[in-house]
Amino acid sequence: MTEEDSNQIYLLVNASSKYFGDLLRKHLESLKIIVTPLEIIKKTYSNGEKLIRIDIENPSDLFGKDCIYVSALLNDSDFMDLFRIGSSLSSFGTRSRIFVIPFLGYSTMERATKFGEVVTCKANLRLLSQLPSYGIGNSFLFMDLHVSGILHYFEGSVLRAELYGQDVLTDGLKQCGLEENSMFATADLGRPKWVEAFAKSFKTDIALVRKTRDGTNTEVKNVIGDVKGKHVIIYDDMTRSGGTLIHAADGYMEHGALSVSCILSHLALTTESVVDSLNKSCLTRIISTNSHPFTQRPHLNANIYSSTQTKITGSKFHVFDCSYKFAEAIRDILRPNIIHSFVGIQNYSTNVLVPYKQFPSPHSPSPNRLTGVHISSLPTLPDVQAPHPHPSVAQKTGESEQITVTCIDEEEN
Repeated sequence: MTEEDSNQIYLLVNASSKYFGDLLRKHLESLKIIVTPLEIIKKTYSNGEKLIRIDIENPSDLFGKDCIYVSALLNDSDFMDLFRIGSSLSSFGTRSRIFVIPFLGYSTMERATKFGEVVTCKANLRLLSQLPSYGIGNSFLFMDLHVSGILHYFEGSVLRAELYGQDVLTDGLKQCGLEENSMFATADLGRPKWVEAFAKSFKTDIALVRKTRDGTNTEVKNVIGDVKGKHVIIYDDMTRSGGTLIHAADGYMEHGALSVSCILSHLALTTESVVDSLNKSCLTRIISTNSHPFTQRPHLNANIYSSTQTKITGSKFHVFDCSYKFAEAIRDILRPNIIHSFVGIQNYSTNVLVPYKQFPSPHSPSPNRLTGVHISSLPTLPDVQAPHPHPSVAQKTGESEQITVTCIDEEEN
């Protein structure tokens, strides 16, 4: 077996996220990271039991390999598939496992709102924390989590990071065209900091809407900010039923807005009837990343923008590719001067993340703030002799970057 064979990188993709895995592979190749697709075979029996098999021929085929697993986690089945496949990859002797999770289901269940309620998001991430970490260990990559504190639900020695989709949505807005007299706004009182980040980027004002909810009935109480004669752009991290967006848009129109459109990190619609409701609403344009598999549904008939495909349909839905963000993060994780520095220390009870300067947080006080960095009780690391560089990763010229580990700042009160 050659050195190149022993350092091969495999790409495994859940069926619902195949479109995302294909785009990720192309972006990795553009970064000179060559990956080999590895098929996952699944079969469900009449009693509901599921057989899963990774398509390898010999027990030693995955020894010392790096594996990337791509899957939006939409439901319990996706979570259990990740856990079972991740556990097997570790037991098959893989060197490292990177889990690309563009959309995290259950992220709105990050806290209990009633006594006795299960905090499902926390329970799910505790489960993923228990994945065997043979070799260098496990890495989890997310994008635009509902609450950034979700990352702290992980336990033990695991690398995890939240990537930010603001650049993707900003580029999407510019490509679709931004009207004069535009301003950014919230769908409720939940995300003013994110809206302020977009407003700062485009040098506009912001507005907020305050609503009350009585059971299933939602009522807009008042709009905070002057939207009269403005083209309002709502930002929200996700929409599922579309109700919050539609009510907010109606409220802004009633207060004199010229038009209302929206930008979303995750277009996580639940049914085709929601598509119909959004099409009938006053929203003129809906811009989203492609993090959720629903963005590929034929009924959505979305305009698709990526490095490999531009499909213009005339629909009010515009979907922009965010997979390159994950490709850049994977490149940084696989870089020899980073990944090999952790060889032999995976038994420490430490949570370590490499800083991502290219992913600015909307809460950042300055562009130079390091984000995506989470650590608990970091011990003094022993000197480790790095092995030969990974042949599948392009080498950077110049001096190696120094690895910096710091604690992420919480939002000031």
